[in-house]
Amino acid sequence: MSTLAVARKDFRDALRSRVLLGLTGLFVLFVAGASYFFARIQPQPGTGGDPTALVLIFSLLTPASLFVPILGLALGYKAVAGERESGRIKLLLSLPHSRLDVVLGKALGRTGVLVVPVVVGFAVGAAVIFWQSSRFTPVNYVAFAFATVLLGLAYIAIGVAISSATTSTFRALIGGLSLLAVLEFLWRPVRIAIVYLVNGLSLPQQAPGDWYFFLQTLPPGSAYSNAARSLLPKNPTTLAITGPTPDAFYLQDWFGFVILAVWIIVPLALGYRRFERTDL
Repeated sequence: MSTLAVARKDFRDALRSRVLLGLTGLFVLFVAGASYFFARIQPQPGTGGDPTALVLIFSLLTPASLFVPILGLALGYKAVAGERESGRIKLLLSLPHSRLDVVLGKALGRTGVLVVPVVVGFAVGAAVIFWQSSRFTPVNYVAFAFATVLLGLAYIAIGVAISSATTSTFRALIGGLSLLAVLEFLWRPVRIAIVYLVNGLSLPQQAPGDWYFFLQTLPPGSAYSNAARSLLPKNPTTLAITGPTPDAFYLQDWFGFVILAVWIIVPLALGYRRFERTDL
């Protein structure tokens, strides 16, 4: 119950600071604008195609995989470090809350702050897609929104973990942005460097194996894309989007949900362990 009490207080603080209203407006503009844009550039009836809702939904994958991580980190990096900077952490821990309650409660509260904009944004986006598209698939759309929430939760967990392990919001911000840059923008050279080291300081002449392709799926953004693609019906129309199904189970699209779960659990566990051992 202490965890939920911390989460409720964190959510109410977001309401009072108007953070929730700002994030909701921002996400509504993002989803509605992207939905309308991709609907306009899709082939129209009579010109070789139809802007179906399924195609429009997955046109949002790339922009969402960039926008949502930034949103998640923005929500998470001040979670604990901000309380320590202001001195409120001692007051919070003087109440019947453990340090675990604080870490988990902050993560849950900020997840609630994320869920509201995502739900409202995707509801508005659904209206835009329904207006622009000849068909609307609500089941796939809701599942896609769920996968998007998981991506945001993964980066909230990362932000809260870094915030729990540092003593200042500036360090937490720099750490979060650095990790975001590595995972979402610089992961390809990191993979090549790993292959170079594993292969004895040389690049192999052929594909290293399934483990190399597994490395491609490890960043939260890649895991999110795979998880979202696993929600697509397997038919010739969408095969070009999803690609062939690999043999190894850990390379299949559905395994993206497992990777996202790991990104949620492991950072929080590490952040709590560091926070638990810190002298306030």
